[in-house]
This record gives sequence, C-alpha cells and structure tokens, in this order.
Amino acid sequence: MLNLRRAFTLVEVLVAAVVGGAVLALLATVSARQQRLHRQLVLATGRAEQLQQTEALLPTDIRALAPGEGDIAPGGARDTALQFRATTLSGVVCDTAGRSVSLAPVTATGPVLVSSALLPSAGDTLWALAVSDTGEQWYALPISAVGADHGGCVIGGVDALAGAGTQLARTKLTLAASSAGPIPPPGTPARVTRPRRYSLYRSSDRKWYLGDREWNPSTAVFDGIQPVSGPFRPPTQAGIVFRYLDTLGDVVSSGTSTPRGIALVQVALRADSDDVNVGRSILQGETQAVLWIGIRDRIR
Repeated sequence: MLNLRRAFTLVEVLVAAVVGGAVLALLATVSARQQRLHRQLVLATGRAEQLQQTEALLPTDIRALAPGEGDIAPGGARDTALQFRATTLSGVVCDTAGRSVSLAPVTATGPVLVSSALLPSAGDTLWALAVSDTGEQWYALPISAVGADHGGCVIGGVDALAGAGTQLARTKLTLAASSAGPIPPPGTPARVTRPRRYSLYRSSDRKWYLGDREWNPSTAVFDGIQPVSGPFRPPTQAGIVFRYLDTLGDVVSSGTSTPRGIALVQVALRADSDDVNVGRSILQGETQAVLWIGIRDRIR
C-alpha cells in the first residue's frame, strides 16, 4: 500500500515564511529593547558611581580648611574651580635643633600623634599653632629640606612614646632661613600644607571632568591636571558648580578677593552620559547630586 504525503502549496510556503519572518522580527525588536535597557542600566550605574566617588572625595579635602587662616587663596573660590591649601600631614612637634623641627613618628604601639596623606617635600609649608591670651593663630614656616631622625616625643617633660622604642623615624623638617615666625617648641600642634586645585575641565576626548592639580614644590608650579571623576555636563549646563556662603548664610561672590568669610561650600554635580543614542526611557537624563560641606575651621 502506497503512503502518499500531501505536498505544501506555494501559498502555504509563503504564509509560513511571512509568519516566521514576523516572529523573527518581533524577537529581534524585543532583543534590541532588552539590550538598550541593559545599556541604560549600565550607564545609570556608572553615572551614580562617578557621583559617589566625587561625594566621598570633596568633603574630605574641603571640610578641614581654615579660610580664616588663608587656606583659600584670594580669587581661588570660583563657581567652576576651588584652589586651596591642602593639609598633607598633621602632627605634634617633638624636638627642635637650630632651624629644624622633628615631628612625631608613626608607631603601632604608642599614641597616634601624626596623620599623613603625603610625605612632606622642600617647598611645602609648615604651619605651627601659636596660643596666646588673645586667641589662637597659625603661622607659616616655609620648608627648605626634609629628612628623618630618631627619638621619642617629650611633651611637657613626659615622653609620650615611652615604651614604643627610641629608634622610631621622626619627620625632620629644616625651615627656610627666611621664615619669620619663631621655631615652635615641643608639644606644638603643626600641619604641612601644599596648594591644590579642583576644577571642571575639558579633556582630549571632548568630555568634561573634575580635575585635580597638585602643586609641584620643586618647580613651584602646578602639575598637569589629572581627571578625578566624570564625565560631567559642560559649564554652560552647570556640570559642576561651586557656591560659597558665610556664617550668616549669605552668598560669597565667585572669585572674591576676601574668601576668609567662607563657612559653607555647596557643590552641585550633574553627571553626563557617554551615549548620545540612549533613547527615551525612564532612565534617560542626568544623575544629579548636591553636597553641602560645612567647613570645620571657620573664621575665628
């Protein structure tokens, strides 16, 4: 007995092809939407991470400033940039010899008498705290050389590092002969500073970033700018805006020649997307943040 199979007609083949093509087109559309959504999620996460990085960095440097002592340079507080004296080391004077002072060493067993982010360098400035009946004041002592010596830290006739050993490396700073201030005695709080500048700048990729420029003590100029975070919106679209207020809450004008009254810094951030074809969705748009940074050492 013959087993006859009915063949497909041309119409049926065409219908199957059309239906199959429609299904494939639908799948392609859904896949493209999923890929676009995934890309938007990645971009949104990246923008949020950039903002979080900036939010963690700026308060650390700005909060410890002392505008009343001149930590913010005249004209250094602008709407798209901030130039200030960054504290790279803070500690206690342990000993003096001629035109040099020795700061407390780092020890794992004794009290913490020093905190350092960067090693001091010739050209940095040592600031010593002078206390008198009229109040407190920091005075500047330019550093001409940096070395090390060994010993304890006698403060008020008592070795604060007793039991921690006497072969601890202390930071020895030789002060410039032009220093007008007195050599600070043992027990004096001191800090080492170096100029620093944050600003919004345009990189070679045509995008805008928060940049950091550190002062080079050996050349007495700022080093080349380095990106910290970004990209952000351009200045015309308020990518990063610094705003300054005094103790009364009044706005301090950008570029002021008298920044000593600054008590609060507001930083508004608007992150940019590196994808010009994001498309319309609930994820489209800039990620924004506003920081309010109260300065710890306000005017005295």
